[in-house]
Amino acid sequence: MARPALIDRLAQQPQAFGFFQTVRLLEHWLARRAAPGGRTRLAPLEVPKGSVRATSSEAVRERLRFINHVALDFPASEVASLRLSDDPAVPSELAPAFIGLLGNAGALPLSYTELLMRHEQREKDGSLRAFYDWISHPAVATFYEAWKKHRLHLQYELDTRRQFLPLVLALAGLGEASLRERACSSEAGGIRDESLAYHAGMLQRRRVSAAELGPALSRHFGVAVQLESFVGAWYTLPGDQTGRLGQRQMRLGQDTLLGERVWQRHLRVRLRVGPLTRQRYRDFLPGARATRALRSLLRLLIDPCMEVELQPVLRREDVQGACLGGEALLGWDSRLGHCPGATDQDDLRFTLGPAEARPA
Repeated sequence: MARPALIDRLAQQPQAFGFFQTVRLLEHWLARRAAPGGRTRLAPLEVPKGSVRATSSEAVRERLRFINHVALDFPASEVASLRLSDDPAVPSELAPAFIGLLGNAGALPLSYTELLMRHEQREKDGSLRAFYDWISHPAVATFYEAWKKHRLHLQYELDTRRQFLPLVLALAGLGEASLRERACSSEAGGIRDESLAYHAGMLQRRRVSAAELGPALSRHFGVAVQLESFVGAWYTLPGDQTGRLGQRQMRLGQDTLLGERVWQRHLRVRLRVGPLTRQRYRDFLPGARATRALRSLLRLLIDPCMEVELQPVLRREDVQGACLGGEALLGWDSRLGHCPGATDQDDLRFTLGPAEARPA
């Protein structure tokens, strides 16, 4: 099985890497090589339920051996040597230069290192070195695991969904899987748990300012999003709130309104998305996947009484005329005529409702 390019570089130049980064890379590689399928891609390991997988601790303790650096010279780096084994039954060997029993940085006096060097030179026997390595290996492995224990980013990349991710989601109030499925189901756009965890800080507050919401949506969808506050709209009054002749204590301008509609500016915001390519623009049309995901995410971030008006913008290079047999959507991503657009097309606006979008 071919090694990843990064592992080959690590084997050729181990001194160019720090100790913890070296063990971290080997931890990924060795665990994947022992996993079903033998994947070697350096990414968070996902193993199907019911299968046996090599954990990070097993990869370090059983498939990587920490040996002593038997030398009296001054170490130039944290890693003295590295020998990788292509046989899964034979562990790889790593010699750290700053920890162990022997060497300048060893726990034992230098006389032990000199004694071992003379013994190997005269007797050609490696049993004494193997004895020292057998003692120091568990200590160095425990040292690395203690360093890794409270670094959350390492816990996430090695055990993505079992420990770290549920804790972050719980901080956002979405620790239960049923809550996430109800709020972000596939029908609602299918927002990944990792995306919710990324926004856990904002979800925890439940009320997000306009200055935060626009950049957060831009990062999530990978497009430019501008938020406009205080967008005015006409709202129809219920019948019991309109004025009628014969009612008592009707004071115009105080508790009585003329007409059946009222103009309000504090109930709606507008999200201007784009300019977008034609393919990306169609993702933000009414009922599209990105639109459903946006509606689900906004349901968690803003007040449910706030209306959101979406304004996707099609860049002028992709504005086309309508023709028979084409895929143009008149009024959405195309115009009558064949002249290319001189400006971006931004006349489509619709509100994000709980079920279907309606024109703004």
